[in-house]
Amino acid sequence: MFLTIIFLQSEPRLALLIAVLIFFITIFLVIKKWIGFSVALLLLIFSLAAGLVIKNQQFFETYASEYHHQFHNQENEAFKKQILQALEDIKKEVNIERENCHQVMNQVQAIFEQMDAEKQKLQLFIEETKEKFKKEAAQQTVNEELHIPQDIH
Repeated sequence: MFLTIIFLQSEPRLALLIAVLIFFITIFLVIKKWIGFSVALLLLIFSLAAGLVIKNQQFFETYASEYHHQFHNQENEAFKKQILQALEDIKKEVNIERENCHQVMNQVQAIFEQMDAEKQKLQLFIEETKEKFKKEAAQQTVNEELHIPQDIH
């Protein structure tokens, strides 16, 4: 019994057994005239195909595994390329935004420099105006002390 199980578990013998079994069943059905020629032909082709598939099961599993692995790698490569392209696009966008920030900062710096220059001009104008009012006040004080009437301008 144990040898029969081992025999049935071996791939070549199992393939042969299934193919021969389908063949004899097909011959029996043809002799009894329970099936026609086209169905018999279809069953015989199926028996050959089943035998070949079972015999080459490991080949098909290896092929399917390699195909899946290759497809998965191609999918990963495409995904990696998409990610790298997205990163490159982000880097370009960041560089553009960095340049825009530098330009804005330079413009702000120029505005602050203009404001400092205007502030200095305004402070100078205020100082000149203070000096002018001090001179006029001093002149008025002198005129009042001398009681000189002032001309109306």
